[in-house]
Amino acid sequence: MGKARGDAGCPPATVRLDPAGARPLPAAPRRACLFAGYDPGLRIDDYVLIWLRELARHADVFYLADGDLPPSELARLDGIVAGAWALRHGAYDFGSYSRLACDLVGWDRLAGYDEVLFVNDSCYLLQPLDRVLAEMAARPCAWWGMQATKGLAITRESQPFPAPGDTMPVRDLDEAMLSRFEREPVYDFHMGSYFLAFRRPVLDDPRFRRMLAGVRPEPNKFTIIRKYEVGLTRLLIGAGHAFDTFAPVITRRHPVYTDVLFDLIRDGFPLFKRFLVTDNPYRVSALALWPLVVGARPDLLTPLPVIQANLRRLARDDRLQANLAVTGADPAPPPPDPAALAEADRQAPKFAHVWGFAVHPEHHGLGGDMRALLEAVKDDPGLSKIVFTRSRPLPATLTGVHLRAVPLASEEGRALLSRCGRIFLETGAEAELDWPAGVPLAGAGRQVFRLGGQVPPSEGTAGAGLAGVVSLCATEIDRLALTASHPGAQVWQTGLPRQDLLAAEVAALPPDLQDQARDLAARLAGRGLVLIAPAPRGPKDPAPLVLSAAEAAGLGAWLQAQGLVAGLWEEVPQAALPQLLATGALKLPPAAFPEAAMLCRAARLVVTDRPDLARDALQAGCPVIRLAPPPAVAACPDPAAILSDLSVRDGAGLMQALTVALATPPEGARRAAQRALLCGPDDGGNTRRLLAQLRADPAAPPPAPQSGPQRILLVSGADPGTARLAPWLAALPAAQWQARAAAEVRPADLAGVDVLILDRPPGGIAAFDLLETARAGGARLLCDVSDRDHDFEARIAALGLEAARDQANALHLAAVERRAVLALADAILLADPAPDAVLRALGKPLLPVTTPADLKAVLQGGERI
Repeated sequence: MGKARGDAGCPPATVRLDPAGARPLPAAPRRACLFAGYDPGLRIDDYVLIWLRELARHADVFYLADGDLPPSELARLDGIVAGAWALRHGAYDFGSYSRLACDLVGWDRLAGYDEVLFVNDSCYLLQPLDRVLAEMAARPCAWWGMQATKGLAITRESQPFPAPGDTMPVRDLDEAMLSRFEREPVYDFHMGSYFLAFRRPVLDDPRFRRMLAGVRPEPNKFTIIRKYEVGLTRLLIGAGHAFDTFAPVITRRHPVYTDVLFDLIRDGFPLFKRFLVTDNPYRVSALALWPLVVGARPDLLTPLPVIQANLRRLARDDRLQANLAVTGADPAPPPPDPAALAEADRQAPKFAHVWGFAVHPEHHGLGGDMRALLEAVKDDPGLSKIVFTRSRPLPATLTGVHLRAVPLASEEGRALLSRCGRIFLETGAEAELDWPAGVPLAGAGRQVFRLGGQVPPSEGTAGAGLAGVVSLCATEIDRLALTASHPGAQVWQTGLPRQDLLAAEVAALPPDLQDQARDLAARLAGRGLVLIAPAPRGPKDPAPLVLSAAEAAGLGAWLQAQGLVAGLWEEVPQAALPQLLATGALKLPPAAFPEAAMLCRAARLVVTDRPDLARDALQAGCPVIRLAPPPAVAACPDPAAILSDLSVRDGAGLMQALTVALATPPEGARRAAQRALLCGPDDGGNTRRLLAQLRADPAAPPPAPQSGPQRILLVSGADPGTARLAPWLAALPAAQWQARAAAEVRPADLAGVDVLILDRPPGGIAAFDLLETARAGGARLLCDVSDRDHDFEARIAALGLEAARDQANALHLAAVERRAVLALADAILLADPAPDAVLRALGKPLLPVTTPADLKAVLQGGERI
């Protein structure tokens, strides 16, 4: 109505920048840096240390982590920063800037500096800051940033870019244009808050200080951007503080969240924004080039492996892979149609030797049972192992023969899942795999195994999902409970594989679990661990443990006197036990310790209401204190009750229970009886028993041996007559070999084939079906490589970075698919006797075949390579 009457949407604003406040810095300026850190794993990453060391060359650095970092992590900053703190405030980078400026460092101390930097850890530092700081020190301004942005995601289509081309020099942002920004429906001009610098006119401005003092937690990141990042820019410009940027232009496309950043880096921009890789918000089809662009810096400060390790640890792996699969400007594909998925599953071949392992549906890592089984079969050449991942990648050290990881939610993941002859799950529910409703998970050539050992509900999806599912259990009690609640259920009483990991020496654990053990030891610093691990709760559920301030203080003092420390592990983050932090408790986040069971190895006591964890603690020789349910539900069956004689609901009860538990002999008769009755075998042979039963119950018989000449099939995606090996195969003696070539084959065409050779194999599910059908028939699988399509970097080097930009992701995807096929082969035949590093990394036999005699020697090997 107001607009119809001719009313202005907001009071007209005219920007007037004060030239008197725009001054260069004096010679040898004094700088401070307020550095905002955040890490869900409660760590200070190596790339952050590189950041802080470089900043410390130019400024006094004050560090604040938004999180409860253990003292062992803050100790890594000794000798680097002038002050370091860690506290959970939940207000993003501006929350740390606010607390540092207003409280921890204080305005009085900051009054002694000519310039104060606000920096956060959302970027990787690519090169020294000398050039940036020297250049900006000479420029007259009251504040500056690395770059300015015109536009937000919600305004880029509705509010025009202020220049006819794709770029606009920052110097052209005059007062008239800045005033026009004020009159737009949504103010969207802003400086990136990841690196800002303020000089005395801004630092002394009461409005600036009031704004920082008013920073509060907000419901989402977008509100933080609008209120503080955009809001600060508007406040300072409206107050007349002249600004500048290191990047000389603003761009129509986002400068740090698109491949525009590649151009900036080429021209000397020192930072690389992590969000571009982790989220690809503007669906950039050149994203795959980022390691080449970053690695091309001659003075690279943060090594590429350090950046990649941080991304592997913190980014969602499924999203990373989806980001690299963007090949155009089209929107993200719609979710798959359940009916189409069901039909595709019905038609897909099922391979008994293809085993699928689904990661845990909540923490997205391999559960202990799954991990123990996978470690036992990872190098078995007769099995193809596929791990269906979610947000977390497989540990970098977890490799094996015919072992690969595929995002569960991807098109490839859904296709491969339908082809697994055996699928191993934690819970056995269809929901764990996002399985189409009404489509049987088990049966029709597919066996499903439920490894977790818990008795699921007898009603609902989880119960219905046990139809045809083989459930593992540890004890006779478990077996009886499963068969009673699920009549007809198949139960294997082999013991739980994860308990083999609990019993193993640290040196015998997989490398990543050894790293976790060392990380935990560093955090404990010689103290005994009281592990507190509540089950997930809803937002309206009561807290599992209620401590008053006095009880928390008393508990903290008592634990310290006993040489103990509480460690809080929550699978689903919840503000359930805030009082514990007042005791000096450590937060043990699932991002750093995915499996709470592995924490039992180092625990003195375990406080939990999780039956599975209570059982693991007993198996590890740990006393268990039960978190009792609230009185309103105390009458309901509590599976954890049988695993512990002690239960607590408040601080006083916890102190008393801890005292009793510590005074109880660790191997009393009752505890030994509990362990024998409830935990099952502790001889380290549970995984071995499971494998023995799996191999005694084969899903398909092995192929029968055949006599006569070897039958060789060469499959080439191009004209088979042009395949490199075709004339050599045709010249083989017919008495020993019968060779033929084809461009396309069906699975039925592979019957009786002894050797399958793929020439320059394409990727995709068709190649998978071809190879696995041949493997199931006992054929040797060979791939002939005579090009570099598997090597993304080689393809880009041949094309050039600029020429390859539009097709970079497509080339990367093709290379990934080609390597996936090569990884399924028994051996790789090489046209070039000097294999490249990408082929060597596959861990396959690499056989130079440059003459007919070489080919004959390979074929005469006879046995599977």
